[in-house]
Amino acid sequence: MGSQMKTQGFTLFEIIVATAIFVIVSTLMVSFFSLSLEYFNAGSSQADVQMETQYALSTLEKEVQQSDSGGIYPAYPNGSNDLVFISAQNSSGQFVVYNGSSNCGTESNSAAAGEPCWQGWVAYYLTPQSGTSYYELIRKEEFLPSSQDSTVVPTPIPTAASIETAAGPQTVMDQYVQSNTAFNVQTSCGISGIYYLQLTAEKVYGGELTSYNPGVQVNNGSCASGNWILALPEN
Repeated sequence: MGSQMKTQGFTLFEIIVATAIFVIVSTLMVSFFSLSLEYFNAGSSQADVQMETQYALSTLEKEVQQSDSGGIYPAYPNGSNDLVFISAQNSSGQFVVYNGSSNCGTESNSAAAGEPCWQGWVAYYLTPQSGTSYYELIRKEEFLPSSQDSTVVPTPIPTAASIETAAGPQTVMDQYVQSNTAFNVQTSCGISGIYYLQLTAEKVYGGELTSYNPGVQVNNGSCASGNWILALPEN
């Protein structure tokens, strides 16, 4: 006589309880991963903001170091949101120095080999970013005719507005800048030259605000024009 086995199934109540537990656990897991992803994306966005803004301002600082305080426009009133300076970089991005004989179109009688051979102007300014409420930081160049490059800073110094409308290569250095006054130039000298130049930029991306304010100072610590500019550590 064979033995009989009795199979017992799940009750409806047990199935409902098990389903409820599964739903709760699944919801908690999804919420946990969603929150983790949100924090990760926020951190990534903040890192992107910092890297892009730092790159833009570091590039600007380096270029100002290679300029001359007598070739920076205007003398600024404090709070200006654009910057123009003389540059010895040519259209290939090479820094040109006077060789003592013939590689500058014009040079002063007292020019010595190794002095910068000024190639043109660089402007940094803000312009509205298409499709957003933010602004872009633009770098634009205006080169001198090859016969007019010189060891002497040419005059007059153009404004950022005139360079903006002129033909010349331009680069978007930073996006999602907070406002048209967020890129802020401060100076401590009047028309006699630049002693201290404070740069401030604010950028918003993904709801995150990043602010930077590095400064640069004239080499000999005076307001006289014609001095090289050295970079100071970021504040």
